[in-house]
Amino acid sequence: RLFLFGIMVILLAIIAFGRNPTYLTAPNFYAEDGTVFAQTILDKGFLSALLTPFNGYFISGIYLLEGIGFILNAIFWGGGILNQPAALAVTSYLFWGAICALPALLFWHNTRRKNWLVVICITLALLPLPSFGYAVLGTVGNYKFAFLFIAFLLLLKRHTLPAGSRAFYAVDAMLAICAFTNATTYLLLPFAALRYWPGLKGFTKPFLALLTRNKSF
Repeated sequence: RLFLFGIMVILLAIIAFGRNPTYLTAPNFYAEDGTVFAQTILDKGFLSALLTPFNGYFISGIYLLEGIGFILNAIFWGGGILNQPAALAVTSYLFWGAICALPALLFWHNTRRKNWLVVICITLALLPLPSFGYAVLGTVGNYKFAFLFIAFLLLLKRHTLPAGSRAFYAVDAMLAICAFTNATTYLLLPFAALRYWPGLKGFTKPFLALLTRNKSF
């Protein structure tokens, strides 16, 4: 599953590059990618940037992507600031690939028709972005909206996890990143409580006692 996910990320990232190659063929900082996000990391350091608000709300996931861009720059381009736009473009394409391949990673063991999961991932990669393709594919700043979609998939996955699964911790950690990137995620979080609904039995004392010992809750 992980091997397939990695291959799909690369292939779907190539599709993203083919849809909008400008940011890699003619790299330049776009909007806040360099003047705000990269500059904040350079001024404050990566860890402080993670909790630096932008227009009054956190965008921790965007700074994580920026950090990946700095790492790619250091590995493949020598870390020079002139090469940072190209590194951010590669990060953006890879993240698009990861978003589109995420259903296969999360639900591979939940369905017998795995070919349909692959079809869904490819369909997501080809999703039309009328008037906005240039502002998403190749940049990182506007990916804050994608974290709501990621949170939706994570909540679906959370609902299917067995009671004793350790995957709850990973899923909840990623949900926290989504919430600290796109505040709209908080509106989805109550749906995580559906698996704990007691139904007709109601909120009895034994049920509440059992709930407090439930690690996933």
